[in-house]
Amino acid sequence: MVAVVFMGLVVVSLLGGLFTLIKVADVNTQKTRSSVALQSYAEQIKQPVTAAVTGATYVPCAGTSSYGTFSGALPTGYTVEVTGVKHLSGYVVDGPFRKPQFGTTCTAATDLGLQQITVKVDTGDRAHRVRDTVVITKRNTTCPPNFSNADLGPC
Repeated sequence: MVAVVFMGLVVVSLLGGLFTLIKVADVNTQKTRSSVALQSYAEQIKQPVTAAVTGATYVPCAGTSSYGTFSGALPTGYTVEVTGVKHLSGYVVDGPFRKPQFGTTCTAATDLGLQQITVKVDTGDRAHRVRDTVVITKRNTTCPPNFSNADLGPC
């Protein structure tokens, strides 16, 4: 009788461990897929457009819809989107350092050429839903019209 009870406990423990393993593997898969989608979209936005790279052109005073949608393939139910854009508004001196300050207001005359863009991924309505965000910076890689560079290097 004791042996039957003991065997029953062993089987229940093994099944519980197996189900936990499957659940953890699913959560890990969701996190990995969402991270790949998030980083891919962030890189798509961050990269300037060149002959070798399909990136995104800097948009002065950009809003959340200014950089388009993700051009890669997403798993079913996933969404990746820009949820916020802040613009460089100036610097604060902190000892020997100048810390950039970002704000939400911007005009063509006050755009300083640097944006802080928040990108979000959501795996959708699942048992193990994953939501993650990343904040990237995008700078204007074009030189201002009055820029004079004697060594012909980048701005």
